Amino acid sequence: MRVWRARVMPVAVAVVGGVLLGLIGPAFEKVGNPVVSGVGAMFSIGWTWACYAFLVGYWRRSKIESSLLAPLGLVVAVITYYVFKDLYPTPAPGIPSASDDSIPEEMKRQLVPDDGGGPIMDHIGVWAVCAVIFGAPLGFIGNVARTPGVGGLPFRLLIPVVTVFEANERLRAEADTRVLIVTLNTVRIGACVVAVALVGHTVWSWRTRRGRTEERTEIGASAKHL
Repeated sequence: MRVWRARVMPVAVAVVGGVLLGLIGPAFEKVGNPVVSGVGAMFSIGWTWACYAFLVGYWRRSKIESSLLAPLGLVVAVITYYVFKDLYPTPAPGIPSASDDSIPEEMKRQLVPDDGGGPIMDHIGVWAVCAVIFGAPLGFIGNVARTPGVGGLPFRLLIPVVTVFEANERLRAEADTRVLIVTLNTVRIGACVVAVALVGHTVWSWRTRRGRTEERTEIGASAKHL
């Protein structure tokens, strides 16, 4: 039982989390509702995946385990993401889908060329390497963020800062619908609130510990006088 909890369970949680991360984005984007699609788009961009790797590292006590499980989960997410998109492709506007029975078989073969699965494997290979390169340090940073007080605060602020930066960039370059603009602004505001809350909690914890230390010092000094 101890081996299961200490070794197998963390790996299983990281893998299941990776599968869910890889599925939510493309699955939500296929829903007709624009709000659900907008939320799904947030699970297909960088800050969400960085947050996942960070949290995997944060919840593990071992730095080595954090640095290994975070990229593992991201690699699983990459594979899940591209396999799902390959199985359920979303054609661009104005381009007929290969699953449409109203188009001739010849056109279907042109829409889905027999390339031996090359493109999907290329995407998986490239992004799996990126998952390992960025996932390991993000998992490590998540573990270091467990450090209480001011020492761990800069690491805890990493994800909110990345989120605000990416939301700003996407608002400038990609926000072409009202739903996406509202979603990105909501994410940006939420990240700022989280950052302020983290700073406030750290300051409050520091003041509380300082007050207790001063109280113990005063009690000790009073005891000596007695």
